[in-house]
Amino acid sequence: MKRFIITLLACFIFLFPVLTAHAEEIDEEEELINSFTSKREEFIWKGWAFTLGNNVQEIIANLGKPNKIKTKNVKNRHNPKQTDKISHLYYDWLEVATYRVGDNEKEFIILLSINNSRYEAKFGIGIGSKKDDIMNVLGKPSKQKKNLLKYEHESSYAEVNFYFRNNVVSKVEWLVFPD
Repeated sequence: MKRFIITLLACFIFLFPVLTAHAEEIDEEEELINSFTSKREEFIWKGWAFTLGNNVQEIIANLGKPNKIKTKNVKNRHNPKQTDKISHLYYDWLEVATYRVGDNEKEFIILLSINNSRYEAKFGIGIGSKKDDIMNVLGKPSKQKKNLLKYEHESSYAEVNFYFRNNVVSKVEWLVFPD
């Protein structure tokens, strides 16, 4: 019995550092995944690093008069009797679209597209970044093609796309899909 306890104690003494080191590796990996996930979600929903606004008036107040504005009335898919409005504002190197729900003052961004480093993105990635730079910050993309990295929010209501030319980001596009 004494021999069994000594053997058990010896195994514990030798295995404990191995097991704790493995547990620390798992914790570090989980922490890394969580940091990618939270950064990815933040970037998908509001990854631009400049003041934009949440509606047409705020956008114009922050960015100035656009080169062109296009508006389109659309039927609300939940209430066909209600008319909603999509507005596209076009600037040099930037396009933004908003969706206004009926007449109730609810308006939100459904598209933001930048294609010049004048408009910066968060976390030091954006126009001019390489694929590895993007993946080092946001983790593995939802979809990857030769000239595209796509990061989708788990709800499928939002995504950000990085388009590449000569292996560097030439365009970043945020999309929100209203329900």
